[in-house]
Amino acid sequence: MLWCLHGFFGSAHDFDGFDFGVEKECLDFFTADVPTRNDFPFKECRESLKRFAKEFNHYVRTRDKNPSLLGYSLGGRLALHALLDDPELWKKTVIISAHPGLCTEAEKQERAAADLHLAKRFLCENLAALRSEWEKNALFGGFRITREEIQFSRNTLSQALISWSLAEQQDLLPQLSDLQNDVLWVVGERDEKFLELGEKACQVMPGSRFCVIPQASHRAPWQQQQFFEECVRNFLCHHEEAELTW
Repeated sequence: MLWCLHGFFGSAHDFDGFDFGVEKECLDFFTADVPTRNDFPFKECRESLKRFAKEFNHYVRTRDKNPSLLGYSLGGRLALHALLDDPELWKKTVIISAHPGLCTEAEKQERAAADLHLAKRFLCENLAALRSEWEKNALFGGFRITREEIQFSRNTLSQALISWSLAEQQDLLPQLSDLQNDVLWVVGERDEKFLELGEKACQVMPGSRFCVIPQASHRAPWQQQQFFEECVRNFLCHHEEAELTW
């Protein structure tokens, strides 16, 4: 099974229209009904990134004997922590538009301040207005994901900005260099910052493959869905010895 982790201000439904050639299980972190699910351990996004990884891996291990992993943006960072926590658990891993970590304390302090400010806004400002502002982020290159009306939880969104902030993440590149896992790292060719970050990550991971989605930015899977699906299907369904090129 392919376990899918969505990005910030996203939902499990973001992956509804994708066919990866395998069964998928899409987790949901930010919708209002998450706290009512008795069997779901990630109800408030209060655990640290490392704690999340351990709990998530335990959750998967008790349900799936042959799991693979896919994470987009924030979900990609969560996926990296899960992979590093238990490399032997995951058969294959797909990382999309994810940040492997800030390098300096100055960068982390700046990011922490920005995320804390945004977290406070999520507790008191109109969510629809915040959603509209979020969609205008230059990172997305003007591309918006069409979603059904979803009731988000402002508390979990706010908490995630604190607990799962990039400021709380170590620079993972040194740890990634020890991995021998099959990893597909996906970025959009117009997402210049994350293109550079993805290249650096793949340079240190001997078992990695790098897929650049043409004419796409940070939301590459939705901008070029057919191309993205083909990349992921080929990666997941081919044997390890097969040569994959894009």
